Amino acid sequence: MLPFLLAQESTYRFTPFRIVLLALVIGLCGLAVIPFLSIQLNPPPRSHGLQISYNLSGGSPEAVESGITAPLERMLASIEGLTDIQSRSSDNQGQIMLQFSDRYDIAKKRLEVSARIRQLYGQFPPGASFPVIHYQSEFQTEQRLLTFAVNSTLPATELHDFLSRNLLPDISAQQGIASVHIYGAPQHEVHLTLQPEKLQTLNIQPREVMQSIRTAISKRELGKTRISKPSAPTAMTYLIYAGEGMDRDPLSYIPDLPVKQQGSRTIFVRDLGHLSKNIAPPNQYYRINGLQSVNLSISAERQANLIKLAGQSLNIVRQFESENKDFIQVFESYNAAEFLERELTMITYRSIATLVILMLFIVILYRNWRQISIIFLSLIFTLSASFLCYYLSGLSLHLYSIAGLTLSLGIILDNILIMSDHIRKKGNKRIFLAIFAATITTIGALAAIFLMEKSQRENLVDFFLIFSINLTMSLLTALYLIPALSSLLSVGDQRRYIRRIPRRIRFFNTTYLSYSRFTSRHRWVIPVLFVLLFGLPFFMLPNKIEKETKWAERYNTVQENKFYADHIRPFMDEWLGGTFRLFYNHRDRFFFGSQRREETKLFLQAQMPPGGTISQLNEVMLRVESFLKSFPQIKQFQLNISNPKNARIEILFKEDYEKTGFPYQLKDELTSFAVSAGSADFRVWGVGDAFNNVLPGERVSTHIVLTGYNFDQIWALARSSKSYLEEHPRIKQVFINSDINYYIPEDYYYYMDFKAPAFLLKNNIHLGIMASHFESGRRDFGAVTQWPYEGRTVPVRVIQAVDQQDQMWSFLHRPARRDSNSFFRQKDVFTLEKEKGSSDIVRKNQAYQLVLEYDFIGNYRLGNKVMEESIEQIQANLPVGYQVKSQRNYWGGPDSKSSMAWIILMGMLFVWILGSILFNSIRQALIPVVMIPFSYIGIFLVTHFFEFQFGQGGLASFLLVGGLSVNAVFFIINDYNRVRLIQRHLPTPVAYLKAYNGKIIPILLTALSTVLGLLPFVIFDKSDPFWYSLAVCTIGGMVASVIVLVLLLPVFFKK
Repeated sequence: MLPFLLAQESTYRFTPFRIVLLALVIGLCGLAVIPFLSIQLNPPPRSHGLQISYNLSGGSPEAVESGITAPLERMLASIEGLTDIQSRSSDNQGQIMLQFSDRYDIAKKRLEVSARIRQLYGQFPPGASFPVIHYQSEFQTEQRLLTFAVNSTLPATELHDFLSRNLLPDISAQQGIASVHIYGAPQHEVHLTLQPEKLQTLNIQPREVMQSIRTAISKRELGKTRISKPSAPTAMTYLIYAGEGMDRDPLSYIPDLPVKQQGSRTIFVRDLGHLSKNIAPPNQYYRINGLQSVNLSISAERQANLIKLAGQSLNIVRQFESENKDFIQVFESYNAAEFLERELTMITYRSIATLVILMLFIVILYRNWRQISIIFLSLIFTLSASFLCYYLSGLSLHLYSIAGLTLSLGIILDNILIMSDHIRKKGNKRIFLAIFAATITTIGALAAIFLMEKSQRENLVDFFLIFSINLTMSLLTALYLIPALSSLLSVGDQRRYIRRIPRRIRFFNTTYLSYSRFTSRHRWVIPVLFVLLFGLPFFMLPNKIEKETKWAERYNTVQENKFYADHIRPFMDEWLGGTFRLFYNHRDRFFFGSQRREETKLFLQAQMPPGGTISQLNEVMLRVESFLKSFPQIKQFQLNISNPKNARIEILFKEDYEKTGFPYQLKDELTSFAVSAGSADFRVWGVGDAFNNVLPGERVSTHIVLTGYNFDQIWALARSSKSYLEEHPRIKQVFINSDINYYIPEDYYYYMDFKAPAFLLKNNIHLGIMASHFESGRRDFGAVTQWPYEGRTVPVRVIQAVDQQDQMWSFLHRPARRDSNSFFRQKDVFTLEKEKGSSDIVRKNQAYQLVLEYDFIGNYRLGNKVMEESIEQIQANLPVGYQVKSQRNYWGGPDSKSSMAWIILMGMLFVWILGSILFNSIRQALIPVVMIPFSYIGIFLVTHFFEFQFGQGGLASFLLVGGLSVNAVFFIINDYNRVRLIQRHLPTPVAYLKAYNGKIIPILLTALSTVLGLLPFVIFDKSDPFWYSLAVCTIGGMVASVIVLVLLLPVFFKK
C-alpha cells in the first residue's frame, strides 16, 4: 500500500512536508504571543451602555437639571447609535445613562461622549464638577488594584498637594488606570460667614455676594485681534479677561470685593460678614485598619491586565519613594495582583495536570511512538494556533475562558483520536464530515449561551469564544495536519490491524446483538424505562387554577377530590417524578447570576435612619473598627463612608485563615454586634447567609406613571391626581415619586401651598422673589468656587449665621421685604407640608417622569378596576404629548428555570437542523435530539447526591453534555449509513453492531479522557462554585450519556 493517500488526493494543494512546516511556523507564533495575552481573574466588560456622573455643590435637583442635565441631554441625544437615554437629577449631583446599539464600538462612543462634554463644560454653572464617564456593566466598575499608606515629615495638607503634583500624574498616565485617590489629608477652605441682619438691612441677597466672588476669578473671552510684527507674519490672538483675584490670597482679597452700589455708598464683602480659614467639613471617610493616615488608593479598569499594571504602578511608587526618601515613606497595604497570580497559577497548574493526565492516558492506551507523536504534536499545534487566535481577536484569559480552554481539551482530543484512528484503520479521511458535523453541533449547542439573560451571558461569552476557537482549530488539525503527519510517519497501513477478534469481544458482540434484536421487537420497553428514570413533571402541576373556565373547574374538581389528593397525587409526584424531581427539589441552590472570583471577603454596610449625618455614621463605624482590631486573623479591613446612607467595611483575611471557619465565625460575631448596636441599620454578607436588619417599610402595590415634556405641568397633574385618588375610601395615602418604588419612601420633601394667591398678585411678589427668600434662609451654600492660589485651588464656602435648630421656624416667621417701606411674613403667604417621596427629577428619552404610588386595601380585581378608572380620569385631563400608564406588583421575577429550559430547547433545535443536513434524514436527525435529555439524568443525580451551588457552571454543563453526547451518536449513525450503503444485504442489527464496534472505542476514550481531565477540578476546587459545579455535572452527564448510548441507541434502528 502507498504510504498514504494524501499526496494523491486533490483536496490538498500542499505536500505533507509543506503542511507540517506551515503548522510549525503557526505553532511557534502562537507560543510566542503567550506572554502578551491579557490575564485577568474575572471577565472583561461587555456592555454598550455609558453612565455620566457629575456634582454641583449646593445645587437643588432643579438647578442640577436645568444647568447640567438638560444641556447635556440635548448635546448627547444626537449621537449616532444611541438607543436610549435616561437621566436623574438629585441634590448636589446627577447622572445620565446612555445605551447604544450593539453594532457600535462602545470605546469609540465613550470618546465621542467625552469630546461633547468638553465642548459644553464651560457653560456649566459655577461649582460644577467635570462629568465622569463609566461603563454600565457589573464587571465594568473599576476594581481596587493597590493601596499604600504614606508617612511623611510634611503636614498632611502639604503632603496631599505634593503627592497630587509629583506622583498622581505618573500613575494616572498608565493605560488601564481608572482612578487614583488620596484619602486622609484634611483639606483647608475659606469660610465666608454672612450676617442675615446686615443682608436684610442693606437689601442684599446671598447670591449677589457669591456672584461678586466668582467674578473676581472668572475668565471671559473678549474676542480676537490681529497682531502684526515686522519680523513675523500677521497672527490672530484671542483676548481673554482674567479676574484680578487670580493667585491672590483669598483671605486678604475677598473682603475688599465690591458687592453692590447703593447711592454713593459701595457695599463690600467685609460689610456683610467675615472670612476665616477652616478645615473643610468631611464629606467622606476612608481608613485602613482603623488608622487615620494619608492613604493612596489606585483602581484599575476591569479590562486591564492587572498583573502587568500592578507591577508598573509599584515601580513608579518605589522610584518616587527613592527620590524623596528623606521625608517620605510608602508602605504597601493591599495588592490585588497577589491574589490574582495565586488563583491563576492554581488554575493553570490544574489545567496542566489535566493535560498531563490526558497525555499519560494516550501513552498507556497506544504504546506506539508514531501514533503518540501524531496525537501529541496535533494537540500542541491546536493549542498554539488557538493562542494565536486569542491574541489576534483580543480575547483575555480569566476564570471562565480558562474553563472553556480546559473543557475543550476533551473534544480536541476526541477529534484527534477519531481522525488518527480512522486513518490508521481505513487509510482515508471520510470520517471528517462526521467530525465536522459533531463539532459544529457542539459549538451550536453552546451558542445558546447568547439566549441567556444579560447578567448570565456576560460571564460566559469568553467561555464560548475560547471553546469555539479551540474546536475550530481542532477541525483544521484533523483535516490537514493529522493526515500530513500520518503520511510522513508512514502510519496508515491497515493490514497490520487485521487480526483475530478476542473471545471476550466476540461474546460481547453476541450478547449486544441479541439485545439489539430484543429492542427491535419490543421497542417501547427501554424508552419507557428511560422516560420514567428521567421523570414526568406531574409534581409541578398546580393545586388550583385561578380561572373561571370550564376546563379550570374540572381540573380543580379533580385536585380537590380526597382520594386523588391522598393517594393518587402523592404516588404520581414521588414515583413518576424520576430524577428530575430529585433535581428540582434542590432548586434553592440554583443561582445563575454573576459569580465573580475573588479572595474570601466579608462585607459590612451601615446606614443612618432618615435625618442622620455622615459624622454620626462615622461615630458608629469607629466602634465597629475597634471591635475588628481585636482579631489577629484579619489581614486588613478598609472603611469607606460616602454619605449617611452608605458606610462600608471590606474585610480581608490572612491566607492561613481564608479557607477555615474563621470568616463564618467573624460573620456571626459581626451580626451579633450589629443587633446590639441599634444606632444604625446594618447588612453583613460575603460568607454564609447574609444578615440584614434594614426594615424596608410597608409595600405599595400600584404605580401610575405620568410622562411629559414640561416638568411644572406634569407636577401639577400629579398633585391633582393625588388629590383625586386619596378621595377613594380604599386608598389611604398616595405618594409622588420620581421612579417606581416598591416600598413607602423614606425620603421627605416640602410642598409649598399658597394661602392667598391674590396677595402675591396685588403686591407683585413673583416666584423669583419667593426663590430669593428661600435662598436667604439657607445656612450652608457649599463651596461656591475654587480660588486659585499658590499653584492649587482653595474652596470658598459661604455660610450664614443661622441657628441650625431653628432654621425653619426663623424662615417662616422673620419679616421678608416686600418693598422699600413694607415687609411681610412667609407664614402668612404659604404653608409648608412635609410629605414622603422623592424630589429627584427623572427623564427617560427626554420625557419627564413622575410616579403616583399607593397601596390599595382590597382584592386584586377591585384594585385593578379602581386603577383603570383612575387612569381614564387622568387621561381625560392630559395635554397632547403626555402619557399615563399603570403597573401592578406581582412580586415575582423572571423564572430562571423556564429560561434554562428555553436555552436547552434552542440548543436541541440547532442539533436537529445540523443532523438533518448531515444525514439527509429528518428521522435520523431526531435520534440525537431525543437522546440529549436522557444524558441529563447524570446531572440530576450528582446534583441530588452532592452538595454544591448549581450556578453558571451547572448551566454550562447542560449545554456541554448535550453537545458531547451528540458527538457519539453522530459518529455511529454516520458509520451505520456508510455500512448500509456498502453492504446493503446486512440485517439492521448486524449493520448497527458493525458501526457500533467501529466507533465505540474512540467514544469511550473520549468520555474517559473528559472525566479524567475534570478530576483535578473536582478534587481541589470544591470551594469554587463555578469550577466544581461545572466539573461534577459534566462528569455525571458524560457517564450517563455513555450508558444511554449503549442501551437506548439500538431502539431507533428497525429490524
